[in-house]
Amino acid sequence: MNNITFKQFLLTYNFRYVIDGSEQGYDTQIIRIYPPEGENGPYSRQHEWIEFGIYDFSEDSWKINLAEKFLNENIMNSYVEDFYVNEKTSILHIYLTNKKERDYY
Repeated sequence: MNNITFKQFLLTYNFRYVIDGSEQGYDTQIIRIYPPEGENGPYSRQHEWIEFGIYDFSEDSWKINLAEKFLNENIMNSYVEDFYVNEKTSILHIYLTNKKERDYY
């Protein structure tokens, strides 16, 4: 089975967050992105990440255009290796890889 690209993940994930009772009313959820394993090995990934939120109240093409302005092609074309939600912070953690194919045990 193949991993999906991060770009496809962005099209699939709903960043919209509605804040009840606030004047603004709308916000975006935050995700934490870990790049593919670099030259420093897998342990460096715990210290290499960004938190990312994106305007998601328009068409998908608008969301992707925004992402492509801020994220390089290497990140956009990486594959999602793993993801989970930290229950304490509600942050979605996304681990990326350069491997298209996924090994299942």
